[in-house]
Amino acid sequence: LRYLASDFSSKVPIAVIVGAKGAGKTYTFLQVVRRKNWQRFAQDAGSKEPSSNALVYPILHSVNLQVKAQTIVKKTRQETTEALELHAQYDPQKIKDYLRDRLKEDLHEGKWREIWLNIIAWGAGFAVNRDDAGQSFAVYLHDRDQYIVVVIDGLEDIFQKLMSRESEQIALRALLQDVPEWLEQQPYRSIGLLVFVRQDMVRNAVTQN
Repeated sequence: LRYLASDFSSKVPIAVIVGAKGAGKTYTFLQVVRRKNWQRFAQDAGSKEPSSNALVYPILHSVNLQVKAQTIVKKTRQETTEALELHAQYDPQKIKDYLRDRLKEDLHEGKWREIWLNIIAWGAGFAVNRDDAGQSFAVYLHDRDQYIVVVIDGLEDIFQKLMSRESEQIALRALLQDVPEWLEQQPYRSIGLLVFVRQDMVRNAVTQN
């Protein structure tokens, strides 16, 4: 936790956090979410350097969370949406249903990058169902001098045929590679991203030499 906080002391975090099943990914996810603010998480994790004062926004979480943990996630979502002065957010179940529908289509990584960026915006309640929401959301935040850290966990609930289904491999690869790259290239970097994902899922989605 300390390394995670100190690595992103001067800017919002953009990182894919990979670990084996049971390695503590969901625990770390909840530690970030319950703080509701990246600066507060960094301070509690022991970082002595100033950190970005970014709101935390959990878009997806594991279905196996206990009721108390689900309540923490829901409360953080609501408070962040209110702080952004947005409404009509996509809830996690609606996002999962939307993703499952799009996985039936033959889409390339670039299209999936747009889908993930839109989901981030829709999940926060910005320009819901608008196709350019993802890119416009970054501008909206910049104009308001606000920052968010989008947190994603529980991807195994969606990608259940990753070994054999190419559409799932492409979609996950876009989230792990294309979306972070796009976010890092934005001049104002108003959107951060933390993706918690199992090691075996990365191995199936991302080809490495």
